[in-house]
Amino acid sequence: MTQFIVVTPLDSGAAVFNAQGDAGRPVVVSVLSDKSRLINGNKKIKIKDFTFGGSLTDVGGVGIGVFDSTGRLNNIRVGATVVVPANPTSGRYSGSLKLKIKNR
Repeated sequence: MTQFIVVTPLDSGAAVFNAQGDAGRPVVVSVLSDKSRLINGNKKIKIKDFTFGGSLTDVGGVGIGVFDSTGRLNNIRVGATVVVPANPTSGRYSGSLKLKIKNR
């Protein structure tokens, strides 16, 4: 049976990033690929339904934030749903995310 594991932006397992840009500039943050996966050798587990938190407000699957007066946007937190197939191969799975930070 397939299982869905939800990691919220507040969970300890959420991805956490920092960014630097123009002070006071509002931005929209999104995940670039809808084909994000966790990988263990040739075994893959899908990641979907990204959500944002920390210094961002989640609005319809994107994060909205503002660089502070020093041009920093710290504590960008990203959660998601992990789709675990029936009888997954045990072991360590890893992956990466590409974030897009666009000026508003």
